Amino acid sequence: MIIMGAGEQQNPLKSLLEGQPTAARWREVCALGEGLTDGEVKALAAAVSRWPVAIREMPDAWWADWSAGKERPWHRLAAHRVLHHGLATGDGPRLFDGVSSAALSPDYRLAALAG
Repeated sequence: MIIMGAGEQQNPLKSLLEGQPTAARWREVCALGEGLTDGEVKALAAAVSRWPVAIREMPDAWWADWSAGKERPWHRLAAHRVLHHGLATGDGPRLFDGVSSAALSPDYRLAALAG
């Protein structure tokens, strides 16, 4: 299993989980999480559930698979999907007057707008 207990050999995913949660670490966790079994995803999900929701965005490739009906266990690790963003640079069109970002939870039950 990818999430290891005492006495097991150290691996990159365990090291990432022991560090400070950041967006960069989240992207690394996502890359290493691809291909995990359902049980491994459950263990990893428990570990990352303590990470800030804001950094746990669903990667574009996962979204492409998920929206094409190719749901994978590791897709459940993401807390939300950013549909559009241009806040930092103002490089994108505004979605609505005063709104420049929108995000949805993977199950579409929650939406967030920011401007």
